Formats: sequence, C-alpha cells, structure tokens
Amino acid sequence: MKSTTLKKAALLPVICLSLLCFGQAAGFTVNNEKENGKIEFVKSENGQLFFEVDIKNIPPGGCVLRIINQEGEEIFENNLKEGSYHKTFQIPNEGITKIFFDVNGKKYRLSESFNLEFKVETRLAVTKI
Repeated sequence: MKSTTLKKAALLPVICLSLLCFGQAAGFTVNNEKENGKIEFVKSENGQLFFEVDIKNIPPGGCVLRIINQEGEEIFENNLKEGSYHKTFQIPNEGITKIFFDVNGKKYRLSESFNLEFKVETRLAVTKI
C-alpha cells in the first residue's frame, strides 16, 4: 500500500510538469493589439461621427471588421484580406451612445469601444460699448 502511494506521489510532479510544458507549446499566439493598428475618434460634424480605422498585420486567413452600436445592431461588417486596411468611417449620429469596433480573425484581435456623451454649451460673450 505504501509502495503504491509513494509511486503516485513521485509520479504526480512529473505529470504536472509535462502538462505545463506541452500545454504552453501547443498554444498559439495572437498578435499584440498595439501591433495590429488603431481606431480613433476624429470629429463630430453636421450630425456625423468620424472614426479613423488603421489596421495592420492582417494575417493570411484575413479577419472580419464589425462596427456595432449600443443596441447590438451591426452598423458595418467587412471581410478584410491579408495586409493592411485604412478607412475613415462617417457614421450618422442617430442616438448613438456607445459604439464598438471589433476586428477578429483566427489569430488576430483588435477592439475599441467608445462612449458618446453629447452636451450642448451656450456661450455668452459680453463686450463693453
């Protein structure tokens, strides 16, 4: 009985170590989001929101770009091919409070989300006559 318990106790660290080593080797790496590009808010003008999308290092399998509003409604979807992609999106501001940009592929990920809060400011300019 002691011999069996001793064998199990000695074998357990070997199994754990081998699982740890092989588990790391079997994984795949996803490109770092900073290396994948950037998505930025540019401006709001005439009821339109402008976002600049600059995507780099798209893998051979490509990826999908989706733009989604706060209701989960898809505003835009496009399959992107290998290489890079650059576009300035002009999106009508029709009650949008949140907007999500998601670029997903087999070994590729880039996502950004923006909260939109609109404030109306009134400025008063007083000059002495």
